[in-house]
Amino acid sequence: MTYSTTSPVLIWTLLNREGATASVLNRHLPSEALSVMKNRSVQTTMVLEISLTDLQKLRDNARKAGLTVSAVALLTEQDGLERGFKSVALLSPDPKTFWTAYTTSVEAEDGRPDPIDRWSRERVTRLARQAGGVAVFPFDGPPYLPFSTWARRAGVAWQSPSGLLVHTVHGLWISFRGAVAFRTISEHRFALAGPCEGCSRPCLSACPVGALSTGGFDYKACHGHVRSEDGKDCVNFGCRARRACPLSQDMAPPNGQLRTHMKAFASDATL
Repeated sequence: MTYSTTSPVLIWTLLNREGATASVLNRHLPSEALSVMKNRSVQTTMVLEISLTDLQKLRDNARKAGLTVSAVALLTEQDGLERGFKSVALLSPDPKTFWTAYTTSVEAEDGRPDPIDRWSRERVTRLARQAGGVAVFPFDGPPYLPFSTWARRAGVAWQSPSGLLVHTVHGLWISFRGAVAFRTISEHRFALAGPCEGCSRPCLSACPVGALSTGGFDYKACHGHVRSEDGKDCVNFGCRARRACPLSQDMAPPNGQLRTHMKAFASDATL
């Protein structure tokens, strides 16, 4: 997949992977592209503005903690946060550093319930305080905050043909450990075509029990499979549909992280 020099996806990728500095943008974008960006009412403008201030601080500190800023979105009154918050930065596991950061933590070894959620709460709360925002979490509820909606609104994530959320950088491995809500910064939104357009959609055929389809996710079929002898591959190496996504190839978490997640899903007696 290729993008033009003024593509919001290109700008987001540069900011997410290299950091938001003027030198990075000037190095990668021609002057005419920067001029167009300044005059277009697109979300890219907001991303640049926030990234050079609080978001850059959040990104730097998140990277040290094993997390990464994966989306920045405008908030609405219907999102479930108190009035006054204008934008939110979503935090996802860094596929290269998150698992080591977690497994070497106190939370991973103290034997208390919900260690990953407790790890996330402590780190994201600290990151929010350092960046001048307020921490919010996807596991607090009900009612639960609309993290997937925020990611789609940011223009960096879409619903894939399989029904799973797909991210322009993380592919089908995208997940969220928390977010930082800010009372400042406004944005303009843009409409952007998703990465699944023109894709052969291997996510639809990769599942051995057909649990993922355009008709939705068959939880019971997936749950039954990962609990069976035939499901060991999915348990040990992660969901085959997620692994099949072209965008997911370089973003897969370590096998230990995948096994922990899949074993927790397999042991869920409520399904």
